[in-house]
Amino acid sequence: MSRSEKPEPSRGGPAASRQDYRCWSHDKLRNSDTDQQGHVNHAVLATFFETGRIGLFAGGEGGSPEPGAIVMVVSLLMRFHRELSYPGTVDIGTRLKRIGRTSFTVEQAIFLGEALIATAEATCVLVDERSRRPRPISPSLRARLAAGGGEAPA
Repeated sequence: MSRSEKPEPSRGGPAASRQDYRCWSHDKLRNSDTDQQGHVNHAVLATFFETGRIGLFAGGEGGSPEPGAIVMVVSLLMRFHRELSYPGTVDIGTRLKRIGRTSFTVEQAIFLGEALIATAEATCVLVDERSRRPRPISPSLRARLAAGGGEAPA
């Protein structure tokens, strides 16, 4: 898609407007992020989405969402709307779509200025660090996810 073309409207996926997101993270584009065509590689966009997900439960600081637990992504659907080139800084919007007993789903969007670059939907499972089995989301983590994601828990 050329830079002058507008992306197709979202069809039931993550929102394409900045106003639809409350949790924001930022990341710098690096020359090493580019592929042979000079575009930022799709794998790098997946890393930017990870930066946004971490911001939901860790305030962007990294670390565990709660003691003895880790988050595993079990599904990641990405849609690419525009090409992205070095240099620049991207903004990653993240919001909670759904929260269940052991899992949650987030919707995300990457923007360069006002331009929508990519959207994603990720389903994540809270896993016990030792047993590697799903564990219930605690009330405190549920509240933090809902507050950062901008939606009430189900």
